[in-house]
Amino acid sequence: LEGSAMSVGNLSQLSAGRDILIAENGASLRLVLGWLESPGRSWRLGAALCLRNCLVDDSILAILLSEYDPVTLLTKPFVDGSHLPSEEDLEDAPFVTKALSSSAAAMEPEVEVRRAIAEALLLLCKPRSGRDAIRQAKVYPFIRNHHLEEPDESIKETLEEVVQRTELVVDDQQ
Repeated sequence: LEGSAMSVGNLSQLSAGRDILIAENGASLRLVLGWLESPGRSWRLGAALCLRNCLVDDSILAILLSEYDPVTLLTKPFVDGSHLPSEEDLEDAPFVTKALSSSAAAMEPEVEVRRAIAEALLLLCKPRSGRDAIRQAKVYPFIRNHHLEEPDESIKETLEEVVQRTELVVDDQQ
């Protein structure tokens, strides 16, 4: 069954596949997002690819932002208990973001999964609503700390772009 996760990841590249995921109030998408915490590498990779592919679609992005917490989902795999932000960094952060510090989770071990998740974070930065969600969640300290430890250069570059788009560029007032 683990191969089915990769099939869902591939299916989500198609608009029709994404429509299936959000049908029935997003029941399938909710199930797939749960795979991000699976012990199986293929489950996590399939979920990460699916989430990345869904973020290409602005209508699904709106659903994710309103009904799920994509920022926490996408930040958690980069949290490593040995490189946590300081309490000062998280002083004004929402509870959910502070809870990442107390989680016993280790950083995602698989490069392919981390890459897909970093790409999903970058796609989340595309619209202003996504950038605002990242800013409001105040996850920058986690991304910064992970960036310092990330061994894969392409993931580092992607995370740098996330930071550029969310922390270092001020959106024009609309």
